[in-house]
Amino acid sequence: MLDQPLSSTAVDVAAIAARCAADAEARRQLDLDVVKAIVTAGFARHFVPVSCGGEAGTFAELMRAVVTVGEACAATAWCASL
Repeated sequence: MLDQPLSSTAVDVAAIAARCAADAEARRQLDLDVVKAIVTAGFARHFVPVSCGGEAGTFAELMRAVVTVGEACAATAWCASL
């Protein structure tokens, strides 16, 4: 997923998060597949400089992606935003 912009990969994260949202709410923790999807999508590397292997992304890009994920699961969006 890392070769795609965060806004595109956020759609994939949202789909996984939506599928796991009820279970996450009941267990009070994200499913491991959701956490892996957040990392694979590039949220953790979004602000890392390109010279260090990141995307050097902007806050606007991150917020658009977080909103996309948040429509499926607010808890996942909150974690992805961090």
